[in-house]
Amino acid sequence: TQFHPRYRGHFEITMMENNRFLVINEVDLEDYLYQVVPSEMPISWPLEALKAQAVAARTYAVAQAIYSRQGHLGFHVADSTNSQVYNNHPESARTTQAIDETAGEILARSDGVISSTYYYSTSPQAVLTNLSTWKDTSGLGLEGNSPWFRWSCTFTKTELEGLFPLGEIASVEITERDGVGRVVCLVVSGSEGKESIEGELNIRRALRPSSLRRVNDSLGPQSLLPSALFFLEQQRDAGGKLQSITIYGGGSGHNLGMSQWGAKGMAESGYDHLSILTKYYPNATLITHSQQLRY
Repeated sequence: TQFHPRYRGHFEITMMENNRFLVINEVDLEDYLYQVVPSEMPISWPLEALKAQAVAARTYAVAQAIYSRQGHLGFHVADSTNSQVYNNHPESARTTQAIDETAGEILARSDGVISSTYYYSTSPQAVLTNLSTWKDTSGLGLEGNSPWFRWSCTFTKTELEGLFPLGEIASVEITERDGVGRVVCLVVSGSEGKESIEGELNIRRALRPSSLRRVNDSLGPQSLLPSALFFLEQQRDAGGKLQSITIYGGGSGHNLGMSQWGAKGMAESGYDHLSILTKYYPNATLITHSQQLRY
């Protein structure tokens, strides 16, 4: 059934240029979480995973309030994946329980600094560098039940020429990876020039597959690649001209911080939320808001 969101707190509406409105929902931190956690993690998942998600989401929000990177716009967090997804799903008794049982808990470094606790959907367990590692299922581990553990997609030359206006596409090359294996520079060459795309998110947005194959199913058009942990193979005709490329990838999200499917797997194996947070944020300590004020 269609979800018609209701909002806690109150709204501030400001008239902007070009007859546009800026609408800001002012809400208490814990009330904010009631509408974030069920939007970021399935409510059917184990309670300890939901509690880990609640602490991570709370810490992220506190960090945004402290550093106020969007303060000049009058707010601290957006309601989308630009910050944390907010109120895309109704509140749930299970996520409310997870939030209430971790009330006030945030993560801090030993020097008291509160930094953004990033999280993402699925880790591929290992850096993907060739087809043999992509097919290897020996490291399924905590992530193996995620539909995003392995995926692939193909771009025809015609599709590539629609994405990159460089004439006849001659090649697509990975030229740089970062320390965790994500592709951070992709070079597309054509008869009318060359384009270098830098940054994992820019690369994922540039490569928009018309279809995508996952572990046990297939999906239609995607607005971006699931992750930048991938390698590619180029298919050419007898004359050496590019016909298509196939991308083999693993995981979903930016691969920084806590893997949500990993947290689910740990919780199902009997770990509590403190153990989950320690695994994914090893340099952080759990404190409360009142303790933060003493730093």
